[in-house]
Amino acid sequence: MQIEINGYAIELCGYSEICQGGPEACDLLVDRRPIEGRFDPSPLAYSGNMLIPKRKISLLKSGYVLTMIDLRSLKETRLSKVMPYMKLIKVQDGIVEYATTARSSETARLSLY
Repeated sequence: MQIEINGYAIELCGYSEICQGGPEACDLLVDRRPIEGRFDPSPLAYSGNMLIPKRKISLLKSGYVLTMIDLRSLKETRLSKVMPYMKLIKVQDGIVEYATTARSSETARLSLY
């Protein structure tokens, strides 16, 4: 999938299921420059940047963190703790709404301030 955010070409590719029947994770390229890690394919534009859930894997806890990527410098800023699942739905007035499970309509909100 390829989209444009603020004049930057965002490419989501290399999709794979995290586990059998589970959510997908993908690679991310910004103007053909790869960003390290795996991401949920639900990016949103925000204040000239991009918000996207990044997959985190550790011995103690795995899941997703909300990440803001400066599209010019590609600097990443972590905006949340690790959540079991996160698929972005919308951002409005500094509040991100996201799905909390891959197969249901349960949502939660997270303030960016």
